[in-house]
Amino acid sequence: MAKNVKKSLCVDKSKLSSNHPRPAMPAGQAVGKPLTRPPFIYVIDYGVKYYEDFESIEKDFRSAPPGLMHIGKTVPITHLWGPAPIFWGENQMTWHPATGKPGKLALENIRLLSPGELSERIKRMKDYTDKFHAAGVTALIPYLCSRTIAGDHETRKGFWEFYDKWNDYAQWVGQRPPEDPFTWVTRDRSGKITGDYPYAPDYFAPWHRYRPCVNNPHWRSYQQALVRLVAEAGYDGVFMDNSHHDSLCFCNHCQQAFKNYILTLSKQELETLGVKDPSIMDLLSETASAELVRRFLVVSIARHLRALKEAARAVNQRFLIFPNISRYQCMMAYGDSCDIYMFEGARPPGCFFMGNTKEWVIAIDVKEKAGNSSRSQHIFKYADSNTLGGDNGLVQMQAQIDVPVSAAVGQETMLACKLIKVGNDKNHDCAFNFEFILTNNASGKEEKVALLPKITVGYGGERPPMELKGRWIPGESGAYRLSFRYKYTIHRPGNDAEMSHYFISDSIYSTHIGQYLYYANASARHVTLEGGSQNDATPNTGELWAAECAAFSNGSPHVAPAVREKYHAFFSRTKHLYDAFTPYADIGLLYGYWGHNPNEMGCFPEREPSPADNIADAHRLLRVFIDKTINTDDFTGLKTLILCGTFMELTESQVQAIKKFRQSGGEVYVYKPETKINGQPCQDVIGDTPLWQPGKNIAGHPPLMKHAEGLARGLRFAAYTKETGGKRVMALHVVNYNVMLPGMSALQEVGVVKGASITIPVPPAWRIKSVKACDPDSEKTQSLSFQALEGQLQLILPDVRIYKLLEISAE
Repeated sequence: MAKNVKKSLCVDKSKLSSNHPRPAMPAGQAVGKPLTRPPFIYVIDYGVKYYEDFESIEKDFRSAPPGLMHIGKTVPITHLWGPAPIFWGENQMTWHPATGKPGKLALENIRLLSPGELSERIKRMKDYTDKFHAAGVTALIPYLCSRTIAGDHETRKGFWEFYDKWNDYAQWVGQRPPEDPFTWVTRDRSGKITGDYPYAPDYFAPWHRYRPCVNNPHWRSYQQALVRLVAEAGYDGVFMDNSHHDSLCFCNHCQQAFKNYILTLSKQELETLGVKDPSIMDLLSETASAELVRRFLVVSIARHLRALKEAARAVNQRFLIFPNISRYQCMMAYGDSCDIYMFEGARPPGCFFMGNTKEWVIAIDVKEKAGNSSRSQHIFKYADSNTLGGDNGLVQMQAQIDVPVSAAVGQETMLACKLIKVGNDKNHDCAFNFEFILTNNASGKEEKVALLPKITVGYGGERPPMELKGRWIPGESGAYRLSFRYKYTIHRPGNDAEMSHYFISDSIYSTHIGQYLYYANASARHVTLEGGSQNDATPNTGELWAAECAAFSNGSPHVAPAVREKYHAFFSRTKHLYDAFTPYADIGLLYGYWGHNPNEMGCFPEREPSPADNIADAHRLLRVFIDKTINTDDFTGLKTLILCGTFMELTESQVQAIKKFRQSGGEVYVYKPETKINGQPCQDVIGDTPLWQPGKNIAGHPPLMKHAEGLARGLRFAAYTKETGGKRVMALHVVNYNVMLPGMSALQEVGVVKGASITIPVPPAWRIKSVKACDPDSEKTQSLSFQALEGQLQLILPDVRIYKLLEISAE
């Protein structure tokens, strides 16, 4: 985890199997037919308040005890220094060991504890963990790191002082490894130490930060001893930071592990990964494919985590492994090594625009003859702190777009843009080179229109509001999409970003629907961590994230304490609507077990919409399958299958199932023309398959809303069903994404959707008995009037602020 700040986040509730937020099945594997699980509340706090004041635990958590309480380095022995007094903060919280500033850490804080002091620390930790459990906390998990030690190998300081006195602590960590810790560190091809950490960062100066190799047996043995101690201290699991596959090591242990890994691959896997002769393939080989090496890195970390789990479960059979792996693309392949995943740096959900326009897509209908004089205006707000890097790279722009509804070929028409805000009054940001780009939907031809006067707006130029205009003579007929471009300078000239805003419906809303539906196929849970949703200034974003996780996944985000309280209560009273329901949809998306799937968690808006975003945007129901686990039964009732992963691996029986599905009338598409199956072009394996196109009217349940306008466009739906005996229930989740993203508005605006009419497809032979609406803002359920037709249920939704959960009962 990157930031050294106290975080108090959220979202949990459920106590899945017994009293732990973990599944009853082996963790981390693709499960084939996912079932919903009650949401859990997640809290992270890296302070020392609770360790120093046990009474605060009961006071702070008695009303909404989290299912997962993630705390700091309050562990018996740290990964970083060994048994040292310090256990707060993360790897950065050590400061200058030689000087130690007032209020910061000094050498005294990282000295070695005596064996007697260590015994007393462990005794206190057992009392500490007991207090959390007594307050109702389900799983208490502290921090360790998969790949960091600190000190100086030449002066024998830091971790090396601990190594030199290792046998004084043998009762806790076993006998001293025979090889010096300097040999545990990752190496490049030439044998020099490497790793993507800075070797001598300011926060360790004049000492260093080293990256041990997860394939080194001595480092692995040491970490196994640490997690055993964590389990013995009464903890329910351990958070393993820096467990992502981002560091390639060429030490002897890695070279041997690579050869062993190749021996585990099947003939089909070898062919898919381009390994013609495994006997001559080694890690140093220039012919080793990037995908083969990537998989080896993931498998190496998974092996390390699995060993940690086995060591801890010798003490506690329910011990949880909780790694930070950052990217969702590789999470499925961590297999049974994990119980919970963290995806750090995920961007929050929400909308870029707020308003009640008839149609979000800004398009101009160009015909051969002059159209009417109607014009449309669109308020545009944008802010993104990622464009030029961190908090000092915040791009802020607000404008009113004013364009005609229709125009004529060859006739001049006026386009206008009123700049309302560029940066803010306290910074030196400015923007210039404004222009509109008009793209013909049919031909793809682009026409540029410069916006005049050609000036700089912001610091050092004209101050908003400022009116810019452009004259456009359309070259051909058709519908033209409009986009807005400009250069943006942050603080000083030369720090420029080329900005382009594509005003299409798929880039209005930031969602994680496809990624979350993919997660639901793993038995492990997930946690998303991002700083913009856990504080009291952005509670609506936190609520939206909690709703999104509850509706589309089996995971939890971190949110502000007030949101945590609200959703803890809501999940408690609606638990029966999350417990063991089956996804309900007849449009299927096929993702890859090894990744290569659409989107990331931190990139938005996507210029090119993914099938998940585009289909959900059309208010249709969908579900996600995994290439590793899809089988013949999954095609029952399916109408459309889109191959979304671009690097799929399928058995012959799976390939035949897809062919049979298409032969029987099912529709099959590919997301990308370069899609491969088992390393071969898709068409060579399953035959010619059409390319999926955004907005295509594919077969399946019709949209729940037809011709949605204004704020209703921001609704997204997920449906799950459950049949027990003669009782049938559908849980319909309604999520309203009309919540302004953090930084885009001084206010956390929410566009409430009022009076939306929806038509819900229901399974054949269901006789609807009642419909009830549940809302986080009300303890009472609301009975809804409805009209049940053949295979359809029509009703008017109550006002949707952020989240509604409908309980549809039938017989």
